[in-house]
Amino acid sequence: MDILARVLNLPVKTSGYDAVLAWVLDFRKRLGIENTLAAIGVPDDRADVVGRMATEDPSAGGNPVQLSAEDYTQIFIKACAGDLSEKRAAA
Repeated sequence: MDILARVLNLPVKTSGYDAVLAWVLDFRKRLGIENTLAAIGVPDDRADVVGRMATEDPSAGGNPVQLSAEDYTQIFIKACAGDLSEKRAAA
């Protein structure tokens, strides 16, 4: 993300990740893209099914981080709510 922030010529105050995230959020706002899946009519009442299906999707194998059905479920619930908080793995 540091490299991307430099390529985009973004002001980096804390980290490239934070700079790119702020840029994406601003760009999304200017384009009128909603902040939540719920705002476009996606309900989270079957989040567990979505999480399970995500582990079975062929594209899941290309993810550099292995995620469980529960991980995918939590990501989906956050996307429905517009929750941008993250859980970073310990290095």
